Amino acid sequence: MTIRAMLLTLVLAAGCSRSMISSLNARSTLTPPDAFDCVMKAFEAEGFRRVSYDKDELRTAARRVNPKYTVSNVSFQKAYDQLEVDINSGSSGETEMAVKASTIAEYFSQAGQTYETMKTSAEAQEAARTIASRCGG
Repeated sequence: MTIRAMLLTLVLAAGCSRSMISSLNARSTLTPPDAFDCVMKAFEAEGFRRVSYDKDELRTAARRVNPKYTVSNVSFQKAYDQLEVDINSGSSGETEMAVKASTIAEYFSQAGQTYETMKTSAEAQEAARTIASRCGG
């Protein structure tokens, strides 16, 4: 009986916990390739550096250093705001754009560089909203 209670508690805690990644869905009147080009230009305008790029699948990701984010840990190097954008053709003829924002902390240890997803910063969320509104048509 106690195992069932523990499992129920874990499931409820997982369901009620706050997400570390902030998601935003937008629709655009632009064609998918034009929306993708718009996102690439918006990354540059917002100071993000592209880290992945798939023109065939219309997916891209970019990051920028967030100097405001600090951690009291000697192995902490820096924090990044990261945006991932996935563009698809919508069923109603509009372009669907999914923007995911996250904040990642970089640490350096004996094992090398490690990355840990942190609570999404306000700067990353604002950048996601800016890109969605700029390329939302």
